[in-house]
Amino acid sequence: MSTKVSFDILESTIRKALMNAGLNEDKATLCARIHTESSADGVESHGANRVPRFVDYVKKKVGLIQKENLSLFVVRVWQKIMTVI
Repeated sequence: MSTKVSFDILESTIRKALMNAGLNEDKATLCARIHTESSADGVESHGANRVPRFVDYVKKKVGLIQKENLSLFVVRVWQKIMTVI
């Protein structure tokens, strides 16, 4: 049995989880948007299913992206997603 959750509720919940893990509001908002859009687009490997692992990485400070590299990272992720479609 599956449960449907609205885009806004999922995004808000993910953002709160990321902020609780230690990300600032701007980074949490961006990452929540990316994870939520991935789920909405059917890319489950980088959507809501990935959030628990991502929260663990944030808590352990594993692979945190510097602000100046964040937009490049987002572009690269988007390019990888587009090659799958």
